[in-house]
Amino acid sequence: MQITTFGSCYARYVANHFAMLTNSRLVSCTYHNRSDFFVDKYFNNKYTDDFYDQLIQLLSDSSDESRKIDPDSSVVNIIKNQTSHSSGAHRLSSGKNFFQCIENTDLIIIDNYMDVSAKLFANNDNVVFFNSRDPLVKSYLIEPGHVSLDHVTELLTANASFKNFNLIVNYVKRKNPNAFVVFLNFPFNTYFENPTRVKITKEFEKLSVGLGSDLVLPSLMVPKQLQTHQKQHFKAAFYSYVAGRILENINFKMALKNKIL
Repeated sequence: MQITTFGSCYARYVANHFAMLTNSRLVSCTYHNRSDFFVDKYFNNKYTDDFYDQLIQLLSDSSDESRKIDPDSSVVNIIKNQTSHSSGAHRLSSGKNFFQCIENTDLIIIDNYMDVSAKLFANNDNVVFFNSRDPLVKSYLIEPGHVSLDHVTELLTANASFKNFNLIVNYVKRKNPNAFVVFLNFPFNTYFENPTRVKITKEFEKLSVGLGSDLVLPSLMVPKQLQTHQKQHFKAAFYSYVAGRILENINFKMALKNKIL
């Protein structure tokens, strides 16, 4: 099976474990795209790559420093993930663009981490996501005046997020009716000190059952022993458990189909 992911480390690591269980292959991995940005850029043609390519070029002098950083946290990778030419290639040597591979993908795993956690910075009719506390962002982008932190979007409401993901899921199902689409609601029990995030997550979870996905998993409670020092990352056993849930549902669907036939 070929797997495509959209969202964050949650979908990616679950896909990695699913691939190990089934001898499948991850062919596309889209990170750091909030759903409204993705819809506006690719469905509404609101943003071109020019602004993001310019930022990447400005960061070129920081490339040696960037290599020392976790690839998931590298500002260069984060901004590349917001371009059409690099989207889908996050930490994949030959990763394909989401739109280039969707018709040939067997399994699509989506999560909503970015929608419940990320605010975007508005600059010159563009919006961009990055960690404003990153020293490379401060040295190469903010202090020289290439980007501003003056205008920050709010977190997406649950309703806005649902509208965007509904468009994305419906697009996938139109292009590839045979693909098995999984939607993972991001866990919130490591974020209880952030009531706004918990509220949005719970509101979206209720709406998510209306998505046209083949499987929607709720915000699973991550046991203390499977949590890590990072709120958004969990131990391997948790991702393996979620991958097993997906495999169980795929096998059930196939058995039901064969019985009907």
